[in-house]
Amino acid sequence: MIKHIQLKKNAEEVIESLKINEILKQYGTLFFTGSYALDLMTWNDIDMQLVIKEGVNTKKAFNEIFSHFFQNKAFIKSKVIHFHGDFKPVMPRGLYLGLEFSLQELGGMWKLDLWVLEQEDFDKNRTFIKDIESILTPKIRGLILEMKHEMMSGNSRVPQLGSYELYKALLKGYRSKDEINKYLKSKNVR
Repeated sequence: MIKHIQLKKNAEEVIESLKINEILKQYGTLFFTGSYALDLMTWNDIDMQLVIKEGVNTKKAFNEIFSHFFQNKAFIKSKVIHFHGDFKPVMPRGLYLGLEFSLQELGGMWKLDLWVLEQEDFDKNRTFIKDIESILTPKIRGLILEMKHEMMSGNSRVPQLGSYELYKALLKGYRSKDEINKYLKSKNVR
């Protein structure tokens, strides 16, 4: 089976085994994003965004979500960041929860990125994903997967923001590897 297809299949099993939908949807609107949503996975990473329901305390919900995953026997580590606009202003505003789980039966270590976002940033990302989907021909899909594997070059993952900048290059109309690599270099990816 082609690697990205097997990764997606494993990711779906991770989502099911960790009860991600069941847990997160009780707090608000859940949207799977990134390479999982686009069927462009090259490593064990699932990106998610959540907009908390009106009337639910965001920090309390965030703590309850973390507590649930922390109690899972496969839990390894976490990272929490509060992006509130002035800290790394290019990033979305909201709370970030990075989680790692050891799920050997599903391919080893899995990284989950959960963003609890303001509605405006949530909507911006949904538009970005739709824009990428609109250009995903089989040729471009192949180019993305090839370049993501090249960016990994012996590492277990694509460089931070590598996929995002690759998608942006394609949305700007770059189609050759040389043009895209030049763009990625200008964004300090590589």
